[in-house]
Amino acid sequence: MEEQLDTGGAPKASPIKCTETPTFELDILFRQNYSWQGRLRWTKGGKEAAFRSVLELLIQMETVLAQ
Repeated sequence: MEEQLDTGGAPKASPIKCTETPTFELDILFRQNYSWQGRLRWTKGGKEAAFRSVLELLIQMETVLAQ
């Protein structure tokens, strides 16, 4: 992912869908200070959340999966 972002190419979309877990959509809008900023959407709950770092992204995903 980092190589594609460094070369200016957009990452190829390859959704992974499971029947028992939520499906996430990830939009990386910016990269600053070697971290990602963007939006996380999950279709099962119909919700969206912004994240300011990879750590925030992982925490949000873990919270959704724990519910």
